[in-house]
Amino acid sequence: LFISLQGQVGALEAKFIRPHLPLATATTPASYDLDVRAFCVLTHAAFEQFVEDVCVGLAQDASQAWLYNRCCSQPLMALLAFQSDRLSIEEDEAKPETSFFTHIRLASDEARAAFSKYLRTQNHGVSVKYLRHMLLSVGLEVPDNARWLGSLNQLSGQRGDFAHKSHVKKILSPGDAQIWVSDCMEMFAKIRDDAKLALYRPNFVEDHRHYTI
Repeated sequence: LFISLQGQVGALEAKFIRPHLPLATATTPASYDLDVRAFCVLTHAAFEQFVEDVCVGLAQDASQAWLYNRCCSQPLMALLAFQSDRLSIEEDEAKPETSFFTHIRLASDEARAAFSKYLRTQNHGVSVKYLRHMLLSVGLEVPDNARWLGSLNQLSGQRGDFAHKSHVKKILSPGDAQIWVSDCMEMFAKIRDDAKLALYRPNFVEDHRHYTI
């Protein structure tokens, strides 16, 4: 997924940004304004699709890991914590009991479906508030890096202005847009790395304390 994202962003940068760099002294903002707007909007869309795909894939893998290996992973726990209500217990003693394994399997399937619906209908970007909803739901966290978050906020803000306002007060330079997107790519590489490890968490440590049962 990340390699595909790198290809998309590289192609967008080659088309909309590099032809304007370095900026000549006589260059007017009007000559690059529309290209920079297109670059911001389209890279933002690519980032949003990348995070959604990572999260959906993690949710799918976590459910499958429970189904086939009874693996309790961090993404599975997050899905159940953020998406599901309490387990439904059959109280009719004439009916067979549903096993704990089946309860978790059904709950994870329901949680995964609810999460996928949220991504389709309620997620509208990759600003921090949207990233929190997406990443925490599969056991990931928004990277705590001020430079990355600052660039993401700038890109998201510009994208919102371009998409929803007819008049933008400040014309963004190609160089600034290039830097912001580069910082965001570093952040999404970190998210990619975290996602690769998520299914192996938590790493349970043997507890040597003695309990009376």
